[in-house]
Amino acid sequence: MKIYKTVFILVFILLASACSKDNDVKTSGTHSISSEKILEGQTYSYYGFSFSKASVKLYNDASSSDRPDFGVGMNQDSLPYFDTENIEESFALAGDFSSADSALAFFNSYVEVDVSSYVGLAQPVFKNQIWIFKTRSSTYGKILILNTINYEKNSHMLTEVEFKWVYQPDGSTFFNK
Repeated sequence: MKIYKTVFILVFILLASACSKDNDVKTSGTHSISSEKILEGQTYSYYGFSFSKASVKLYNDASSSDRPDFGVGMNQDSLPYFDTENIEESFALAGDFSSADSALAFFNSYVEVDVSSYVGLAQPVFKNQIWIFKTRSSTYGKILILNTINYEKNSHMLTEVEFKWVYQPDGSTFFNK
């Protein structure tokens, strides 16, 4: 009988810890996103980043209603930019720094969203910039640009942006430390 109780308690603890992991929201990380478009049937899919899902995913306008928060493109001057399908303007440049150390220090110390106006595109996107993003559900993310590279693939010029991000999922303007 004692063995059954012990096994039951262990199984209960394992199930409880597994259930609590499903409810955890990842609120920070580092990702890269490319401007590459993938032909799927007769439409193109593109890569987009979702704060709430904490991931980069392939998205197709024709077949998906789960839109990412933003994607990356390249303008006619071969400079990267972030774009969003949000109806409201969603990007604000919080800082632009000459060194990675000063950009990271500012990023880490930026704990409250203090933005009075947003723009529709984050452009151009350069290394050591910090952008604030307001999602469709009025939650906030901050983005530190770690690197940008342009490259050629199948005779097309593409760009890739590596970034560090922090997300505030509850709608507060304060980022957790």
